[in-house]
Amino acid sequence: MSNVGNGLDADEEDANLAQENVDFLDFDVVHTVSLLQGYEWNIELKPEQSLRLRVSSGVAEIFGVELANEASYSFNSQENIAIFSVENCEIEWQSDKNLEISTNKNNYKLKLYSLHFALDKIRSTYLQGPNVVVVGKKNTGKSTMCKTLLSYALKFRDFNPTFINLNSAEGIFTMPGCLTATTVTDLFQAENPQWNESASTTVNSMIPTVQPLVKLFGYESISGNYPLYLLTIQNLSSVVNRKFEKMVELQRSGMIVDTPPLDFETNEFDNEILRVIIESFKITTIVELVDSVTGEEQQSQFLRKTYPQCTIVTLPKDECVVEKPDSYDRFLQRNAIKDYFYGNANNLLSPYTISIKFEDLVVWKPKEYTSVQEAISDQAGVLEMKKVSVSQSTLQHAVLAITFADILESNPHKIMNSGVMGFGLVTEVSDAKSRLKLLIPIPGQLPRNALVLTQYRYLE
Repeated sequence: MSNVGNGLDADEEDANLAQENVDFLDFDVVHTVSLLQGYEWNIELKPEQSLRLRVSSGVAEIFGVELANEASYSFNSQENIAIFSVENCEIEWQSDKNLEISTNKNNYKLKLYSLHFALDKIRSTYLQGPNVVVVGKKNTGKSTMCKTLLSYALKFRDFNPTFINLNSAEGIFTMPGCLTATTVTDLFQAENPQWNESASTTVNSMIPTVQPLVKLFGYESISGNYPLYLLTIQNLSSVVNRKFEKMVELQRSGMIVDTPPLDFETNEFDNEILRVIIESFKITTIVELVDSVTGEEQQSQFLRKTYPQCTIVTLPKDECVVEKPDSYDRFLQRNAIKDYFYGNANNLLSPYTISIKFEDLVVWKPKEYTSVQEAISDQAGVLEMKKVSVSQSTLQHAVLAITFADILESNPHKIMNSGVMGFGLVTEVSDAKSRLKLLIPIPGQLPRNALVLTQYRYLE
């Protein structure tokens, strides 16, 4: 057993772990890391790298999820992991490749704890819990904060907050291209730090068993159809608000809303998105993550002036937030699609392939724009949809949304607002035979419902 490194001095601001000089390691060799209270160990896995962790003593957590002592946790391929030491702890690890490891004193967690307990006090005191939106630019740690706040809400008290994901580029609890609302009723799995689980298809799910409410947007970028994105937010919020009106426990638990990267102070379109979110979801608290203290002061003044009805909490972003390249976003999207159909190493799924005649399909696609400005100037075409010609050139490897709308439905509003029953993946198209093969999560025939073509493709 080799001792890789530790934070020996509590007054040190930084404790760096020594990196070994080899690229490949013997997976059977156990290494140890000792973390002082308040330190965080940041791990960035390489492609095809495997890692096994075990907390032998003390208390540690990943994004608010506590790691049980003496239990083994496995991680694979390009995941970014941050292990925070709630108490002094010792962690054993095994890997087949070298790790670039560093530990740092993380004072940001104290601010996060303070925010959680402030929200928890509101839940415990009032029937209307906190409706919180987390905003910020790209790579400020919005999704990480949301997941941590959700974990704390379940960990410390018996609350079930609703998580709203408005970033269509992320596949959280479902496929990318969707806006979702999920009532969180159970602790998350520490082995899935990137939210790549799918509650929609698993029968023995490792995450909350309540299925997400899914509204389809279909595009990765908001500029694909800016007015449709705003309308999808409103459609999702109307259903969520009706549920809250009927269920007091949901009102009291409140909601945590994750957003796409927004620069609302200088971009009028981003500011309009934030305005629609605040009004639609009846937001009471805005948490903004900024790059610096100076930015914190400037932005808080703008938000207080623009949204005086809301409590404004402005925090500098966590220094441990990793800059993610676009290629990493593509990796997460592919993982989300793969996990939807096939599950992961801990929870394998068996999808079903069906053969369908072209004539039995009706596939729609919303109008696509090249910019927000173009979409704004064409307000009449917000929900303009056209039937897609079923052929190899249009559908090969495409992800199709199976809506609740009837196959004969032609009203764009009813199709896009009907909700999503599930997804199918076109694996093979034969123009000669006028048939295609569609991968679906469960055995059975394809429902005679309207299908919507998304922007996403997946090649197995």
